[in-house]
Amino acid sequence: EEFDKQASEIQASYDKQRTEAKKTYDAAIVAINKEYGIAESTTKNKIELAKEATAKLKESYEREEDAARTRYDFEMAQIKDIYSARMLLLNAETDAQVKALQGQIDAIDQQTEREELVITRAEEQRKLIELKATHDSAKNDKERADAYEAWKEYETQVARNELLRTRNEEKNVLRDQIEEARERAESRKKQIQLEEDAALKSLKIKYEAEIKNYKDLATAADTDLANELVRIEKDRLM
Repeated sequence: EEFDKQASEIQASYDKQRTEAKKTYDAAIVAINKEYGIAESTTKNKIELAKEATAKLKESYEREEDAARTRYDFEMAQIKDIYSARMLLLNAETDAQVKALQGQIDAIDQQTEREELVITRAEEQRKLIELKATHDSAKNDKERADAYEAWKEYETQVARNELLRTRNEEKNVLRDQIEEARERAESRKKQIQLEEDAALKSLKIKYEAEIKNYKDLATAADTDLANELVRIEKDRLM
């Protein structure tokens, strides 16, 4: 629909320019007649001046065509710069998001490592103290106290294991979020690429039509010249 609209606008512009070109051409012929007079003007002068008028028209069309090509190159570069900047921004945002999530995972790992080190050292000291106490006091076992100690120790380990499981689940959630962020980024990249391709295609169609317009105008100027030369020749023979 957008391309049809552009084509319609370009066709309207072509028709307008064609009309203006015809007016310019006719005005040039009128100027010939005013300058030399219809009766006094020679066939040679008419032909030369008609060719001169056509040459000037074609030169103007060539200038317009060159200008259109320059605008096309400039606008195409602008579009590429815009979408390149959007892609760079998307990459930067995604990298920052992934880095932040990975930072949370690293923080969890570091906290766990620190706590594990504290627990390990405490366990080592506990066993050393226990071994020394056992050595120092050779008494009968107290089953109730031993059972209570064993229960509390196991309870602590169970709580610790549950904490580690919870942290692993948190890490898994964060890893899923990283993957989702990457997938969203890939989807946006594809969308941005599609938008860039569409913009460049639209721009190319627009300027190809405009450049063709000026070529058609130049061809029409040649046709007008040929017709004018035929008319001049007929007038000469009359």
